[in-house]
Amino acid sequence: MKKFKNNLGIAPWKIDHPIERWLSWLADRCYIGKILYVNFYKVFDKDYYVKGLSFIEKNIQVFAGAVSNKQKKNYIYDMVYSLHRFGCMFDEYFLFDFPHLNTLGRDSFLTDKNRWKYYSCMNIDANKAIFDNKRKAYEIFRKYYKRELIEIIDDNDLNKFCDFAERHRRFIVKPIAGSGGKGVSVVSTDQYKDITAMFTDIRKKGAVVVEELVCQVDEMAALHPSSLNSVRVPTLKLKDRIVIYRPFLRIGRGNSIVDNAASGGVFVAVDADTGICSSEGVDELGNRYLRHPDTGIVLPGFRIPRWDEAVALVKELAEIIEGNRYVGWDLALTEDGWKMIEGNPCGQFVIQIATQKGIKKEIEDYIARM
Repeated sequence: MKKFKNNLGIAPWKIDHPIERWLSWLADRCYIGKILYVNFYKVFDKDYYVKGLSFIEKNIQVFAGAVSNKQKKNYIYDMVYSLHRFGCMFDEYFLFDFPHLNTLGRDSFLTDKNRWKYYSCMNIDANKAIFDNKRKAYEIFRKYYKRELIEIIDDNDLNKFCDFAERHRRFIVKPIAGSGGKGVSVVSTDQYKDITAMFTDIRKKGAVVVEELVCQVDEMAALHPSSLNSVRVPTLKLKDRIVIYRPFLRIGRGNSIVDNAASGGVFVAVDADTGICSSEGVDELGNRYLRHPDTGIVLPGFRIPRWDEAVALVKELAEIIEGNRYVGWDLALTEDGWKMIEGNPCGQFVIQIATQKGIKKEIEDYIARM
């Protein structure tokens, strides 16, 4: 573990100084220490502190509602402490139930600020560019996409786009470097007077990829018909084997065409051995659902079809990029089998929201075995 800890480094949100470390030790043990620790950051990282206050107040309002001035003050001190001590973002403070956890409980969570140093231990940083660019990812994983995808960068791509639109009258448009389902839309040639007008409109979105639509099987569509409901199946590549690590099902809500939690979707923990959903559904506001809020389908116990095939696929995918030992693979099930939607080597560990259990120690143990 010594090598692992040396690799962690120090993140920009934490001041690497002996006084800071002593104050963090004191803050873990008493309220006065917490006040001194927060005041340390108020003095030595004033801009960061001041700019963060508005975000803190917004999250208090969203997650805690109307609170007394005394309670609000306590939240502010505890949230600033949790940010610098544990790397905990202000929404995570409530989503991970930090108000009711002691130091050991809080330190068990792999938080948003803290996660990046773990990725650096597991993956070669330069490989991130492969997954960030949807065209590059498609070039490498084309066999597993099982669908057509083209890149639209400038006006010279008109002819290529026209050929694509002739083959696919309805398709999906995605920002080439987007994430979280932001900016994704489904378009149809029927919406435009001609393909040139359609191309002009799409070009306004900047650099994008257009993809042939994925048609999911009825069992997955039943969860929420208007969105493509996928599974994220993370893999951890150890010295002797590939581990399927805490997968989860992602389901859209309302009129959304995407299933991302960041776009309002619901996610559910999945048992890695059986493909059976093992938790209630949860969204990124911490709301929990025994049944899907739109379709009424009971989520715990839902069995994902052809799960063994999904597991076999991600184990094959995990071998392709040399130097990447952790990737979260997004897959969708069609009549032709599982199709890769994308790979994400830096995805947030939102599974901790569904299970209310920190995974930092688990990840550290796996890293020691890589």
